[in-house]
This record gives sequence, structure tokens and C-alpha cells, in this order.
Amino acid sequence: MFLQWSIINLLLLAVSEGKDVVPQTYVPVILFSHNLTPELHKYFGRFDDSPWLPQDIFFDAARELVDECTSSAYVLINQPGLRKDDFAEYDLEFSSLEKYISFSSTAIALEQVEALPEDTFDQLADYTKEKCRIDKVLHVQGDNLDSFQPYIDVDKRIIHIDFPPLPEEQELRGQAISEHDAALRKIMAQIPSPSRSVIYTSLKPDTDVKDPIGRIFPHIFMDKNRELPIERNNHILNIPPPVNNYKPKYLGMSSEYISIFDEQFINENKQLLVAIATGLVGFLVFQLMPKSISKVQVQSPPKSRVDRKSTKGVDKN
Repeated sequence: MFLQWSIINLLLLAVSEGKDVVPQTYVPVILFSHNLTPELHKYFGRFDDSPWLPQDIFFDAARELVDECTSSAYVLINQPGLRKDDFAEYDLEFSSLEKYISFSSTAIALEQVEALPEDTFDQLADYTKEKCRIDKVLHVQGDNLDSFQPYIDVDKRIIHIDFPPLPEEQELRGQAISEHDAALRKIMAQIPSPSRSVIYTSLKPDTDVKDPIGRIFPHIFMDKNRELPIERNNHILNIPPPVNNYKPKYLGMSSEYISIFDEQFINENKQLLVAIATGLVGFLVFQLMPKSISKVQVQSPPKSRVDRKSTKGVDKN
């Protein structure tokens, strides 16, 4: 009974503000990834003219967002009561979310998806854990930042964020969206790696505008330049060339083989080769001369005939 009165009060409040509202049967979905996810680009602009989409389209896109397992964190964000009209009416309040999307390599918006089951993120978490071999899942209350435990290790994680429902009153709704957007920025800032894949939607429908106006971030999701699968965050490849040409002081050793018998080498170093040869000959001569002199000094001079005769006479006596 209390739930029925709450719904009636919400409807009356919306009517008093000039809005024709109905129970919510469709929810907006945004999927984006810091790294390029080429398979997801086939959804870009594909359903712009579709008034609504079945759940199967969402689940197919969500799985393709995960399949390559290139992200360090998979962030699943549940904003109860979120509707397509909010992005047109409170675009400034979604400033952080808008920046994360615009800086992503891949981003698509499914503006009107058939209301999703409340266990949608549990299903996706199980699929991601099995597909990408992830063991750690963090459950975070969006209105309690202490529920997020910062981490610094390199293990991949699934981060499931639940925000409180959005109020219906216009001013309070805008304030709540702004607060939740700021909380999201603080949570995302504590994730060690910028390599993230994100799904942002509502798993608890509330009320919806009967004839929603506007599009979800049209400057992003209607920009045809984003339709091409281009890696936007590979900063190593995007470094501009230096202004001045690099000129090292030392050019390194030449790989060309040099021979002493090369004619060009002999002509260019003729004086040096002559000096080396002269020095070598002189060194050899200098080394051999003392040995020759010492041999001459050691040999005794031959005796004369007079000396031999005198010696012979003395022997006889």
C-alpha cells in the first residue's frame, strides 16, 4: 500500500511540474572503454531510429565489450531511476561522466533498452570472471566512498557501483546527479590503471517521461568521426616528431670492412704507414745491435807466431 501511494505521489509531483510521466519500461545504457574495442563499433549509430531495443541487443554488446579482456578494471554502474531525458535536462551535472566517455577510444549509447533484470550485473560479472579469469569483485555504495577500498596491485578487478535512486523533484534530482557524478570521479580516480571498460545504466526502473526529448550526449554519439575504430589513447604512437633533427655527436663505428691493402686506405694514410714502417725497422735494428757488439767483445784475438814459438820453447824445458 505504501509503495502504491509513493508511486501516485511521484506521478502527481511530475504532473505538477508540467511533465507527462509513465512507469519506466525502458532505460538508457552507455558502454565505453578506454582502450579500443573494434567489435563494438558496429553498434555506433545503428539504432538511432529505433524507438526501443530488446534486452538481447544490450547483452550482446556488453559481452563484446568484455570479450577481448584488454581492460584492467570492468566498472558496472547502476543508477536507479535513470532515464534518457536526464542527459538532456541535466547535461552539466554529468560533467565527469561526459569527460570519461569523450576520452574513450570506444563508446556507444543504447538510448532506450527494454528494462533490464536486477541481476544483470551479477550475470555480467560471472561472464567476465570466467572469460577474463578475474577473481576479485568489489561492491561499492555510491553514497559511501569508504566502501571502496583502494588497491595498487596489478590484478584485474570487477567494480560494481550502486548509487541511491534519483529523486523526482527537479531541483533535488539535478543535485543528486551532480553528487553522484562527483562520487564517480573520486572512485574512478583511485583505480590504478586508466584502462577501464564501463557500463552505465539503471537496474531499478522508476518513472519515465512519456515523450523524452533530446539525445544522450549528441556531440559524442552523433559525431561520425567516432564511428571509425581508432585507438585514441595510444600516447606512444601519438608523440609528435621533434622540431629539430637529432644529430648525435658520435655517429658510431662504421660497419664497412677496412683492409690495409685497400688502395684508398693506403693513399689516405701513406705518411702514417711510412712512419710506422720506419719506426718498426728502427726498433728491430736497435734491438739487434747490442747482441752483435757483445759477441765481438767475448771472442779472444788470435795469437801471433812469436807468441806460439816462445810458448813452445818453454814447454820443452
